[in-house]
Amino acid sequence: MFSLLTYYPNNSPHITPLVKWIEPYSSLTLLNMKKRSFFRAPIQQDPLPMPTANYSHYALIYWRSKNKRIEPQILEWWSDLNKVDSAFPFILIEVTNDPNPPMLPPLPFLTYSRKPLFFSISVKDIEEDPSARVAFMQFLEQLTLSTTPDYESIE
Repeated sequence: MFSLLTYYPNNSPHITPLVKWIEPYSSLTLLNMKKRSFFRAPIQQDPLPMPTANYSHYALIYWRSKNKRIEPQILEWWSDLNKVDSAFPFILIEVTNDPNPPMLPPLPFLTYSRKPLFFSISVKDIEEDPSARVAFMQFLEQLTLSTTPDYESIE
């Protein structure tokens, strides 16, 4: 049975439409992503929660500005997840202001043996292109069709 838990940050208005799209298919966990201070101190972040065996899939929705790297705490979390001895499928959903979002996850995610499913979408597409929602919903639907989805065809 397909059951999805989705983590998402609380400080990005661009992510809100995507959270609404995924809400009927997922349990949602709000992450307390605190903003940087005026003095460019490191981001203060509560530890990201670790998945449990209650769900068949886990997703993380995150924001990445064009030509910027992913936030370090997300990479650290992914590293920790890869140390856990479990075989849960993990889905990265990147929201970006890049008009041509990447087709592959950021390179650090590809260095691990457990590679994520990846879906990237631009803010412009979320706001202006109805087919973006259709593509995203088809991505989710393919995951829900089977207990063992064909990940190669999804990618």
